[in-house]
Amino acid sequence: MSYCREVEIIYGRFQTTTKRARLANPGNGPKTAKIIHTEEKGSDVNLAVHMLKAALASLTGERR
Repeated sequence: MSYCREVEIIYGRFQTTTKRARLANPGNGPKTAKIIHTEEKGSDVNLAVHMLKAALASLTGERR
């Protein structure tokens, strides 16, 4: 894969769970439904840590 050297790809991960959720318009039937809930985990923290490292490196004159 080719990309610009100034761009770093930070990967996160996805966690999938099964849970129950309320229906918007249940009518006379069931009030909830079983759903598959997918949530991104860790990428926001990974991105924040990399941004902090880059900022500190910039302040101290270090090369990344």
